[in-house]
Amino acid sequence: MLLYFQSMTEIDHARLMCIYQESNLDNISYFFPDCKDEAEGLRKVEERFISFLNTDFWGKPENTYYIWEDDGKWVSALRLTRLKDFYWVEGLETAPDARRRGYAVRLYKAIFDRLKELEGSVHVQCAVGHKNEDSLKTHESAGFQIKSRYAFNPLYNEQEDSCYLLACDCP
Repeated sequence: MLLYFQSMTEIDHARLMCIYQESNLDNISYFFPDCKDEAEGLRKVEERFISFLNTDFWGKPENTYYIWEDDGKWVSALRLTRLKDFYWVEGLETAPDARRRGYAVRLYKAIFDRLKELEGSVHVQCAVGHKNEDSLKTHESAGFQIKSRYAFNPLYNEQEDSCYLLACDCP
């Protein structure tokens, strides 16, 4: 079932962090390289993530967090930003114990259906790492196509040379 949130006060932080736990663990060494305690590092990364959502992501009223729930468990999530001519996707993640079950594709399809209902035809873009073959397959299954070998992230005004630009038109 598709859930969507337009403010952080509506989101259960613990349930959201369960989806992103693997990525958050990976980010300890990036954001806190001197932290030797994994539990402490995870706590710091999660606090940083929540702070980012509160200050950056929710600072734009057109942003929406989408979550796929299955049997009461949050299993997949992404952030969607409405820009002038298209939507930009960030942070697609599926909980490790829920992968390879089609949840991310179901999430995308439900989002596309909702956007078509609200606006008609929409264009959606995202960046996916060149080496992230699983994510590329997921996006292609959801209807995305590679548009460029290099992505430009419009949210941060940055060229992402290690990522493809993917796009999907939802008529």
